[in-house]
Amino acid sequence: MLIQNIADKKFKSIPAHGGEGLIHMKFFHQEYQRFREVDDLPEPDPSYERTQWNFIAYAELPTGSTIAEHEHKDNDEFYFILEGEAMMRVDDDTKKIKKGDIVLTRAGSKHSVYDVKKRLKFFAFEILQRGN
Repeated sequence: MLIQNIADKKFKSIPAHGGEGLIHMKFFHQEYQRFREVDDLPEPDPSYERTQWNFIAYAELPTGSTIAEHEHKDNDEFYFILEGEAMMRVDDDTKKIKKGDIVLTRAGSKHSVYDVKKRLKFFAFEILQRGN
């Protein structure tokens, strides 16, 4: 069993897909190579080859910061909004997101977050679409 506690993790402040400002993230149970350098992770356990996720992250997006439009070709991504309010665009659909919302962005969809009215706090879960 592997247990990680959010209080034990330090924020990593990184640009969000070329958006304005920075996003502050804490990464958990990840195998995604893109974030290994950010979180100083060791090489994954070989059992990770059986997993279906890229990463789980707690994130905070301050007012004035954005997540620029981007696409995950082989990954679905869920956003579980804990606090805050912003606008989110997925392909041609734009909606306000707020506390309690769970948003799914499908593999291949273009999505972005902007117009953060109140610091957005959320969990992001990126899930591999293996076998495509």
